[in-house]
This record gives sequence, C-alpha cells and structure tokens, in this order.
Amino acid sequence: MVVYANGGTGQFIIKAQRTAVEGAIDRLASEYREATGDARVVWGLVHWPESTSYSDASNAAHLHMRTWRETDFANRCSLLLPLMHECPSASHLPSQTTAYRWGDEEPAMLSNAAARKRDESRKKGRTGTWPGWMAHLDQGGQWSNEDRWPKLRPQGAVDFEKARRGPRQAARRGYVGLVYADGNGMGRLVQETDSPETCQAFSTIIDDSIREACYHALTQVCSPEVTAIREGRSNGPLPADILLLGGDDLLVLLPADLALDFALIVMEKFESLTGKRIATLREEKARTFFQSRKVERMTISCGVAFATASYPFYLLLDLAEELLRNAKKAGSRDPNVGQYFAPAYIDFHLVVGPQGADLAAVREMDYLVGVSDNRQRTLRPYSADRLVTLRNGARLLQGARTPRSKLQDLWTAILDPRVPRAEALCRELFSRLRGTGDRNERRALWLALQNLGMVGDFPWCPHGTSTATALADLIEAVDLFPREEGQ
Repeated sequence: MVVYANGGTGQFIIKAQRTAVEGAIDRLASEYREATGDARVVWGLVHWPESTSYSDASNAAHLHMRTWRETDFANRCSLLLPLMHECPSASHLPSQTTAYRWGDEEPAMLSNAAARKRDESRKKGRTGTWPGWMAHLDQGGQWSNEDRWPKLRPQGAVDFEKARRGPRQAARRGYVGLVYADGNGMGRLVQETDSPETCQAFSTIIDDSIREACYHALTQVCSPEVTAIREGRSNGPLPADILLLGGDDLLVLLPADLALDFALIVMEKFESLTGKRIATLREEKARTFFQSRKVERMTISCGVAFATASYPFYLLLDLAEELLRNAKKAGSRDPNVGQYFAPAYIDFHLVVGPQGADLAAVREMDYLVGVSDNRQRTLRPYSADRLVTLRNGARLLQGARTPRSKLQDLWTAILDPRVPRAEALCRELFSRLRGTGDRNERRALWLALQNLGMVGDFPWCPHGTSTATALADLIEAVDLFPREEGQ
C-alpha cells in the first residue's frame, strides 16, 4: 500500500518477510545510486504488529531513517593526491578530465555524477514539474501542444527579461526572486496520524493543494505572457521556473518584481484549498482525525530572496532557507497560533551592493534588529495580511511617481544607526517631497506608513514591546512589486 509518495519522501506498508523487504530496498538503493552516479536513498524499516498503533510504528520508522541519515552519511572529501580537481557541484567527487559544456554557459569541470544529472535533465527537456503547470493552462483546451511545453520553460534570467509582456515595467531589471515555501505545523500532525488512511488523506490534501496553488499563482503573475502565447503573439518562454514542487515544499524562481506577488497568492490559495478539502473529506477516519483536533485549514510560510541573476545560486538558496526559518518562527509567535495552526508569514531580503549572504549580520548592523536601546528599521517578517498592506503602500508611492533619488535618500537616512539623526534626516527629506497636485508624494508616503501602524510619530510605529519603522521596507517594496505603465 502506498501511503504517500511525493516531494522527496514516501511511505509504504508491505506484507512480506523483513529480509525480502530489506533486499528489495537494497536493490532499489543500489540501482538508484548507479543511475544517478552518487545520489543515495535513506530508509527506515520497522515491524508493525497488530498490537501496535500506526502512529507508533510510523514514528519508529522515521526515527530509524533519521538516525541512519545523521550517523552513516558523514561528509566525505575527495583525495587530491595525485592532483585532482573537485567537482563544483559535488565537492566530494573528482571532476572529469574534460570540461562539460551546456548551451551558452561557461565550461565547467564536473564529476561524472553531476554531468549525468545535467544530461538527463537536458534529454527530458527540463520537464520535471513543468508539465503540471502546462496541463493546468491547457484546461480550456487552447494551450500549445505538449511538444512545445519544454520550449516555454526559461533557460535563465536572460529569458525572464525576453519573456516579459504587457504594460509592466520591471524596476530592477536583471534581478531575480527565489521563493521558498514550506508548510506550518505539518510535522506535529504527521506524527499524530492514527491510521494509514488518515496519513494518505493528509498527504493528498497537502500535495494537491500546494501544486494547485503554485500553478494558480504562476498563471496570475504571468498572465500577460500566458495571454500573449495563447493569442499567438509570442512563442515564449514564460518568466518563471519551478525548481521544486511536492509534499509541502515549493521552490520557484521569478523576476524580482513578481516574486512577492506570487508568494502572497500561493499562501492565500493554499490556505483556501486545504480548507475546502478538509471540509469535504469522505474518508471517515481522516475526517474524525481533523475534527478531533479542530483543524479546519493549513498554511504555508515563505522566504523570498532577491539578488542579481549572476549571484551564486547556492548562496541565494541558503538565504531563502534562512528567510523561511525566520517566517516560520514569527508565525509560531503570532497571537493567533494554535496547537496545530500557525498563521502564514513571509520574510524577504534584497542583496544589493557589497552585502554578504549573512542575513543575521546584515539585519543587526543595517536594520538594528535585536540591538538594545535602539529602534529597529524593519518590521520583517510580515504576516500575509500585513504584507498586502505593504504592497498597497508601495503602490501609493508608485502612483505618486516619487523619484527614485528621493526614495534612495530616505532609505539611506532611516538606516543611520543614530536614532536622533535618522529621525531628523527623514523628517527633513519628508518636507521636501512634493505635497500638491495629483502627484502628492508626501501624502502617499504618510498614508502608506499610517496604514502600516504609524500613529503620527513619523516615521515610527509600535512593534511588539518596542518601536520600529517600516520606511525601509516600504521603499524596498516599491521596486519589488510590478509597476504599471508610466509609473
């Protein structure tokens, strides 16, 4: 019985002798490693007698797997004598003697395993999870035929720029946003599932909802490009790439000004879909399980990392993971958190100039997060509702067409570590903003901050037990949401 098999995990109930099961898994692991060059399968196996509960058996198998992963697979390094070159993708393996070339990329000295992985990806047209979105777009029967689907997938950020259609103007051309989403409170629920049927239903709800939410959000933020392809005005590609999708995980790369909008839509749609699916459950054990725990819906949180397209991807991914952890931690501290429920939160960061990848250091030094006797210069992480308010504020500034130079001066001023000086500079610059006519820059900024919690003490607002400001967040958000034509 397949309980679930999605993301990078699976659970199966097998009626057979233990030795036969172990032999089958060993053969699977061996073939998988041989096919991939180095990737390994980790597994946990326990006997499930009739006298033992399903949750106990499942948790024991998970503990077995986790113990194996953390003890048997130590980090390895390749021997460099005689002289060898380490693979940049898998540093514990030696690279091949010839350089690997892929399209317009610089030649790379890769290991056999890394080269095989890339060849397999190219042979399959870099499909993976991509056909799911294509099939979602084809629901009306007007989409391109399947042979063209791989060609609609971008090869990189350069394709993002070529693909843009419609009146939107990207303020940060050449920048990308990496969205990393993960479910809130899923682990606790999984550990308490009391039957295979319940676990199966739970997994189906999560996996189907994250996929549908992803496809829906991509269709929304890429609507001008989707429309242009449907009407024959464009041959693609589309300005988005799905890197990971399954279970309760999602990893998507987008142009910088589409990433936050995408994250907001995904979080809202996922919560709505899980609520509908839980309310209409037919499996009695699963329905009873959710009802007994008063679980009506589930949520995901997001980390969104922004940088130039040339920024090392592994650093961008590390940053997105750290932002996701911040968001989930903020959700666990929300006043509305419950035993099995945490509100959706999002944290984002834009890497500019000489900034490093150490998020904690940047937040402490530049935004004064965690610095005693000072006022921090950010409200991040944001709840989903509050991020909508930040987006509305950014659109007010876009509508007022506030010059970039004035916004940059305000951003630099509010990050001054000396509170009196930061406050004085911001108020002086505020007085210089245009205050009349249709482009009332001063009124737009005041309303945007007021909606985020400012109660008259420009630019500060209450933040928990202290005081902070959303001014830096607001100014950064102006370039991280789409601009309409003329803005």
